[in-house]
Amino acid sequence: MDNKKLKKTNSDEVDSNYFEDLEEKLLTESEKREQKEMLVSGKSVFEIERLKRKRKS
Repeated sequence: MDNKKLKKTNSDEVDSNYFEDLEEKLLTESEKREQKEMLVSGKSVFEIERLKRKRKS
């Protein structure tokens, strides 16, 4: 919700749909991050990146 809408409405009157939409958006982003962590040959992408950095140093 943009600031103009927030200024026009009382904080008690903020539409609950806004919070539901925000929650759905955050859950979707969380799922996208989890997909990046999916296993690749038994190791997560983050574990592989950590091992690559360890080798370089």
